[in-house]
Amino acid sequence: MLGIACVVVCFAAMGGALFAQQQTSGTANEKTVLRGTVVNSVTHQPIGRALVKSTDGRFATMTNDRGRFEMVFKEKKNDSPGAPNLPGGTPAWFSTGAGTTVGNNAGAVTAGAGGQAQQMTVDRPDFLTAKRVGFLKQQTSWGEAIPVARDQDEVTISLTPEAKVVGHVTLADGEGAAGMPLELYRQAVSEGRVRWVNAGSVQARSDGEFRFADLEAGIYKLYSAELPDRDPVTSDPRGQGYGYPPDYYPSAADFAGGVVIHLAAGETFQANLTPEKRRYYPVHIGVNNGGRGQQFEIEVERDGHPGPGFTLGPDFRDASIGGMLPEGNYLVRISTQSSNALTGVVNLSVRGGPAESMVTLLPGTDVEVRVNEEFGNSGEVERAQRDITVQPGGESHGGSAKQLKPALIRLQLVRAEEFGQGHVYMAQPAGDPQAEGLVIPNVTAGEYQVSVQTMQLGHVAAVRSGDTDLQNSNLVVGGGSSVPAIEVTLRDDGGEIDGSIVELANRGTGDGYPPAGFVYFVPVGSGRGMKLFVAQPNGDFQAAQLPPGTYRVLAFERPKNDLEYANDDAMRKYDAQMVTVLPGQKTKIRVSLSVE
Repeated sequence: MLGIACVVVCFAAMGGALFAQQQTSGTANEKTVLRGTVVNSVTHQPIGRALVKSTDGRFATMTNDRGRFEMVFKEKKNDSPGAPNLPGGTPAWFSTGAGTTVGNNAGAVTAGAGGQAQQMTVDRPDFLTAKRVGFLKQQTSWGEAIPVARDQDEVTISLTPEAKVVGHVTLADGEGAAGMPLELYRQAVSEGRVRWVNAGSVQARSDGEFRFADLEAGIYKLYSAELPDRDPVTSDPRGQGYGYPPDYYPSAADFAGGVVIHLAAGETFQANLTPEKRRYYPVHIGVNNGGRGQQFEIEVERDGHPGPGFTLGPDFRDASIGGMLPEGNYLVRISTQSSNALTGVVNLSVRGGPAESMVTLLPGTDVEVRVNEEFGNSGEVERAQRDITVQPGGESHGGSAKQLKPALIRLQLVRAEEFGQGHVYMAQPAGDPQAEGLVIPNVTAGEYQVSVQTMQLGHVAAVRSGDTDLQNSNLVVGGGSSVPAIEVTLRDDGGEIDGSIVELANRGTGDGYPPAGFVYFVPVGSGRGMKLFVAQPNGDFQAAQLPPGTYRVLAFERPKNDLEYANDDAMRKYDAQMVTVLPGQKTKIRVSLSVE
């Protein structure tokens, strides 16, 4: 999920200084020896011959056959004592200014007029990584790094074993499968919806064997891609063409019919494929508005079943599309790869011989966005608008109320397609400085999810385009046709919730990092407008300006990046607490950690 991933990255960046400051408070207790163990996260068994090193590359060692390692550090003089580095070696903090005092109860260090301080400190890393063949890279809130406090003398690092998909391709008549391309797709969640993304490509060896390694636990689908017949006895460049259409494991005709492969961490799945030879016929699609030398992106869908597998390519001789396909009915989508993309769709029928068609590429559509404010406190709104124009450097860009109003939101369109990451379009200020609202330029034909976030004050009360409620339906953009402006209504009558996670109530004071919980408010009936709040180490969290409505409330100790919050059926499997938020309501709730 893009939004959630962004939140986690921000937490890591924001928490770096907090974590660093916590470590510096114990300068006098810094340890010169750090011992640790690298273990298998599934079996909890030690991992021998694993490489453990600091993120800055200055320290490294190997684990022994019991998974143990030890690092010994030296003391040194440091002008900025105890200043740890974030992953990558960037100092997390430093002292400046005359007369600044840095230290703790065990003893302070006074900086002189030049802002410099002298103290003996231990030269030791603040972040470690570990790796071993057959195991995946670590994934934590700090990326691949494990934070280590400066007074810590023991650490455990967990590595997750790789999963694998292996198998064999058998062709008809005992023909060799060498070079047969195979594709693996993984189920992912983006914007609360399931998508299938490519997880790797390999080619079968001369004996037909293939292997996908270094895989995460998850849900996958496998298929053999198209392969033209290369047998010199049966292939005649002037006669009937043959080839092997995609074979979706296990022997399904399309991607949807393929069986899902559930992979656990460390599991190896065996899959065998038996693609069958079919007659292939020449295909030619003329392109209007294409232009010679133009780069095309081409999607081929067979018999109304979307998904990867069949391919066509550009013919640069006459700026057309060409290739070979077996019998069937196809829908071909063509778009140019440029900032001002052109798109077109054509239906093609292949029946026992060559097939031809024409497609006209059309420009995208500029979609207007208007922001309507229904706030109860205009003075507060004006202050929020003024604050928005002040940049990090301190300069104010000013502007009229017309220009400032759109800055209250961040709106994007995400292609509502099942395959790939989905193209994203962002709303931006109109080219005319006197124009009111935003514009999403050159949106190509298709169906889109609309995502809106408020940047300062209030909440999103409604998002519409004509008669379409975009909080519950997608935006449909036709090729070369206009679209009613997107109207976003903001209000400031949202509810406020002061909450806590039951299981975390006794864990800390609430003033530390990293965060201990992630709380999701998912609107019932449509996950659009999902809100994520972060709990402190003691489990407390606050939610402000929640749009009125009924929510499922779920809490997890880690970010739930695979949460299908836009799928109401998928959300019903969780035993979630239900909360109804009324306009302007202030309430307290206690939630329990959700079972994953």
